[in-house]
Amino acid sequence: MCFDILKLHDDNIDKNMQGSWIKAKGPVLNKEIKELLHCLYQERNQNNFAKLLCSLLNCSFSTSKRHLININKGRPWVSLKIISLLLDIWKDLYTVNERDFKNKKWRIIKGIQFLKVGQQQSKPVKAPKFLTLTLCKIAGAHAADGSLSPDYGLRLIDSSRESVKKWADWLKEEFGIKIEVKKSKRENAFKADKYNKIMARYLHVFFGFPFGKKTRIVKEPKIIREAGQDFRRVFALGVLTFDGSVSLSGCVTLECRSFQLLKSIQEILLKDSINSNIVYSNSKHILRVNNTKTRFNSNMLNYLEVDTPKHRRLEFFKGSLTVKNPLQTYNDLFPKAKVSLSELNLVCKELTLFDFPILLKSLSPRINSVQSLLPYKDFLVRIGLIKILDSVNASQLKTIRFGSKGGIFIELSELGCKQISNHLIDRYASLKNACFCCGMSKSTLWNWLSGNYSAPYKSLERLIKKSGIRAAKAAMD
Repeated sequence: MCFDILKLHDDNIDKNMQGSWIKAKGPVLNKEIKELLHCLYQERNQNNFAKLLCSLLNCSFSTSKRHLININKGRPWVSLKIISLLLDIWKDLYTVNERDFKNKKWRIIKGIQFLKVGQQQSKPVKAPKFLTLTLCKIAGAHAADGSLSPDYGLRLIDSSRESVKKWADWLKEEFGIKIEVKKSKRENAFKADKYNKIMARYLHVFFGFPFGKKTRIVKEPKIIREAGQDFRRVFALGVLTFDGSVSLSGCVTLECRSFQLLKSIQEILLKDSINSNIVYSNSKHILRVNNTKTRFNSNMLNYLEVDTPKHRRLEFFKGSLTVKNPLQTYNDLFPKAKVSLSELNLVCKELTLFDFPILLKSLSPRINSVQSLLPYKDFLVRIGLIKILDSVNASQLKTIRFGSKGGIFIELSELGCKQISNHLIDRYASLKNACFCCGMSKSTLWNWLSGNYSAPYKSLERLIKKSGIRAAKAAMD
C-alpha cells in the first residue's frame, strides 16, 4: 500500500497560507519536476506559464514566477501544491491518459525523500511512501492513547515509560524525529508530545484519525484493514500494548468506548485462532481474551510489544521469564495489583477445599510456574494472612472463610486450639483473665478455642499483639 503524499496539502486549510505549505525534497524528485516543466515550456513560455500559475494559485505574478525560477535553478525544496498543479496542467495540455498520468505521478512521489513545512527554520522529516508494520504500530498506539490537536500537536500518555518510549522510537524510525518522554505533571503517567504538521497530517489523511476527541468514534483505519493480517496484527499490538491489560490470572483484556474498534480487534484475534468475547459495563465495552486450560493464552504474546511491562507479565505466567525471586518479580510486574476475594475463592475451589496448609504449600516461592499461584501469595501478604504465620504454626490453622462483605474468618485446628489455650492460661492464669486483658468476650474466645467457631481475623490479630503468641511460637520453634 502506497501513500499519495501530494494529498498532505489541504487546499481548504492551506489556500492562503503559502508560508506554511508542505514542501518536498529529493534528487530524483528535482529531476522529474525539471523534466515536467521543460515539457510544459514547449507549449508556453515562462512568462505565459507564470501568468497561468498565478491565476491558479491566486497569488501575484512575481510569486508564481519565483516558484518556477527556483525549480529551474535546482533549488531543493518544491511545494506539494506546485507539484500537483504542474501535473494537472500537464495532463490537460497534452490530454494524457490516466495510466501515463499515474505513472508520472508515482515516479515523482517515489522521488520524495524528505518533507518540511514552508518556514526556513522547520526541521525536515523523512517521507514514508509505503504502509509499514511500524506505521501500523504507531496507528494502533494512537487509536488507544494518542490524541491530535487542531494545531497539529501529537500526544500519547501512558502509565508505562517503556511503552511511551517505544512509541517515540517508532516515530523516530519512520519520520526521523526525536521525541522526548517526560513525566506528566497532571497525571501519574508519562507522555511524549510533538507539534509537527507533517506527522499529524499522515495520521489524519492516510489513517483517518480525527483532530480532537475520538474516544467513541475511533476505529481501525481502512488502509490497514485492507492491507492483510500481518499489518492488522501489529495494529492490534499497538492498541493492546497501550490500552490492554494483563490480569492477575494472565488474562488479557481491552477496555474501550468504541465498539467498532473492539470488533476489529476481536476479528483480528479470531483470524489467529484466539477467541474472545465483548461485554458492556460502566459505559465501556470490554473485550476479554478467553483463557485456555492453563489460565492464559500464550499466543497473546504476539499482540504485546516486547520489553514492555504487559509483555513481561504474560511471559511471567507462561514461565518463560527467568527470575531469581518470583515473588519480588511479581511485585515489580504488578505494583498496583489487588486480587479480589472472588479470584482467591476461585483458587481455593480449584484446590477443592479451603485448607490453609495446602494453599500455603501451593504458594511456595520455590515454584515459579503459573500453577504456583504466586499472585495470590502477594494478595495474602497484603490482607494480612501471611502475618499469621509469623505468630502461629501453620498446623494450628484449619480453614479460612471469606465473608460476603469481604471479612476474613479463621478456624483453628485441634492442635491450634490446645496450644493457644495453654499459652493464654500460662500467661493470664485463666481464660477469663485473658478475655479481659485482650478485649474479647468469653463466649467468642471459648467457642473459638473449642474448634466450633470461625473468629474474625481482626480478633486473632488483637489476641496476637496483646498476648505475646509470637514469642510463644518462637520458643516452641
